[in-house]
Amino acid sequence: TVQEQSISEKSSEGFDYSINSETMVDPSSEPSLAKPLVELDEALQSILQAVPQEPITLDKLQEATQLDTSALLSGLLQLELAGMITQLPGGQYQRH
Repeated sequence: TVQEQSISEKSSEGFDYSINSETMVDPSSEPSLAKPLVELDEALQSILQAVPQEPITLDKLQEATQLDTSALLSGLLQLELAGMITQLPGGQYQRH
């Protein structure tokens, strides 16, 4: 079953993002197509681009993005909640 839904949010750090699930499919029928489309603002895009598929530390991400710790952690959490990255033990992050 295809459902149409769009969610737009603005985080406390000022990041804009929206989740558009117009192509979302019932996971029980086709699990490979069940991920929503996510549109990220420039700051979240830059954080996502800085996170490789191999584990990377918060310090290295801070060097790469030049964001303060609060803004970086907020962005990383949003990306994690969107299912785009994973936080690993030891304060490391990894892209899916």
